[in-house]
Amino acid sequence: MAAGAHLLASARPGDTAAVDGLDQAAAEALDAAPATAADLAVRALELTAPADPARLQRSARAAESLAAAGRLADAGNIARVALAQPLPAAAAAPLRCAMSAILAADGHPDQADAMAESVLATPGLTSRLRDEALITQLRARAVLGDTIRSRSLAEAILAAPDQHSVAAVAGAQLVLAAISWEDGWASRGLGHARSAVRRINGISPDARHFQPLLTLAAMLVDLRMLDEASALIQAAAGDDQIGRASCRERV
Repeated sequence: MAAGAHLLASARPGDTAAVDGLDQAAAEALDAAPATAADLAVRALELTAPADPARLQRSARAAESLAAAGRLADAGNIARVALAQPLPAAAAAPLRCAMSAILAADGHPDQADAMAESVLATPGLTSRLRDEALITQLRARAVLGDTIRSRSLAEAILAAPDQHSVAAVAGAQLVLAAISWEDGWASRGLGHARSAVRRINGISPDARHFQPLLTLAAMLVDLRMLDEASALIQAAAGDDQIGRASCRERV
């Protein structure tokens, strides 16, 4: 990320090449380092004039990156300002997707579910936005205790796993794990959770996503399978995301 740090320090208003570099660096950093992506995307937005046609896209990228980094208030402020203007559905979709994730994390699952549904109805939606909206719906419906719709959505994702992101598939498996667990089928719940861990076996840096390892560890602790639970946590102990993930994980 040395190049990103250099861009943060050197980019100035009017330096089109440097701001374009911030855009590219933010996009490349998002999956592995959302906090870095957020800093880069916010800086690119700060350097973009209000009348610049690129401002809308940069607002969406900043809101998404900030939400992924867990900076919900900052993400929400940017998304709300951008959405206050009339926008075509396709242009609004990335902002509404980010806003739906913010609402889900901020204790408004009904609104989050509805907004994610509106994103999914957008013609020509990219697979990335589709899967982020689906992850938001999985989380929102789990919080709502909407077992029927949670199960239906999770099963639909798992029916075509190759058509979805690893994060969406793992989230679907964890939703089914939670449903099985609550229904008294502990073994089935563990099976779903272990399948999710095989897809994501560390701590996701993305605050919008599920945390399979922590969910499985919690199940194992409940079953007094402490050695296996301890081994899972120790395997991830070197990950500096684990404390933040532990605080935010609910499923």
